[in-house]
Amino acid sequence: MKQEHPGLFANPTIGGIQIVEKPSDMEAAEQTGAEHLLAKGLTSQWARLGLLYENEAFRVVRDPVRFPGGRLGIYFRILMKEQMMPGSVVLAVYQERV
Repeated sequence: MKQEHPGLFANPTIGGIQIVEKPSDMEAAEQTGAEHLLAKGLTSQWARLGLLYENEAFRVVRDPVRFPGGRLGIYFRILMKEQMMPGSVVLAVYQERV
């Protein structure tokens, strides 16, 4: 999915949650996420990275991330299929204003 839609995996230039790509960081993020879930009495299987679910309208992915404070962990996103398709928009102009 990343090769087909690289823009969906672009990190902000300043601050924010950063998707990590280094294999050792990815493993550490997944492990930290699993430990966090286990501490809450939840299953560590929920820390699995990658595509979790897909249907005709959206995909659910779990990313390995570095949070603004520097901590590694996991973060899930819901990606609408429209975000992955080229599109266009029409803006109405009325009295020379959009």
